[in-house]
Amino acid sequence: MGKSRGGPRDTLARLFLDVTGELPDDASVLRMRRVSGALNLRDNDALWSVLVMLEYYGRLYEVMPERIRRAGRAVSMSCGQRRAQPLTC
Repeated sequence: MGKSRGGPRDTLARLFLDVTGELPDDASVLRMRRVSGALNLRDNDALWSVLVMLEYYGRLYEVMPERIRRAGRAVSMSCGQRRAQPLTC
């Protein structure tokens, strides 16, 4: 992971931004650095992109239970407002 111009100074954060369109949080950077250390990755290793995508998907799945809860509450409230009609939700 070479030097980049502009954007985040950390090349890992820059790669994450380039691949996902989002900046990583500190916890994500720490997890990726821990895994890269365990795998002994070099700066130019092709696995960096895979590691970034796995972290990105991990972040998505972390928030999924709350998104499902909110959607369930919205459907429940919508069905509750239509009680006079047959329940078709």
